[in-house]
Amino acid sequence: MAAGGGVLLHTTLTVDPQTSAGEFWREVAKLGGFLARRRDGEPGWQTLWRGWRDLDLMTCGARLALGGAPRCG
Repeated sequence: MAAGGGVLLHTTLTVDPQTSAGEFWREVAKLGGFLARRRDGEPGWQTLWRGWRDLDLMTCGARLALGGAPRCG
């Protein structure tokens, strides 16, 4: 355990270079609550915004956890 009482897990993220913009935004929408079922259609702006906000918060938290400067928002 770290001195602060938390455990920091180091992982690597591999991104497929063939990922399209549509696939990227669909994954962001999933963070915002989009279920991506067969007949759901495309995600709406509110769902995309919620996903983008959550992704931003996760990246800010990762920067803070790794000791970097918080460039959030």
